[in-house]
Amino acid sequence: MNAETLVISLICCGALGGLNLAAVRFILNQHQAGAHQKLEEVRRESREHSHGVAGDLTKLKADLPQNYVKWEDWIRFGALIDARLDAMREQVEAVREKLHG
Repeated sequence: MNAETLVISLICCGALGGLNLAAVRFILNQHQAGAHQKLEEVRRESREHSHGVAGDLTKLKADLPQNYVKWEDWIRFGALIDARLDAMREQVEAVREKLHG
């Protein structure tokens, strides 16, 4: 094998290697563009979802004082009802004693 054939073989190998590198780079760029597009879509969807959650949270904050009873208030309300029931029971017993002697 002479020097000219060797040089031509090296040039062909280099050209094929460069072509392979270019093809791999092209494929990777396409993959990166697709991944970037999917990432932007996920970001957009998550942004929309977070805005929806923020709206729901705002609505919940507005409705919460109307629908929520604090534990202390519930205890106080229960004690008030118990006191009224006790007073009614005493009145009923007093009336029963007057009727039955």
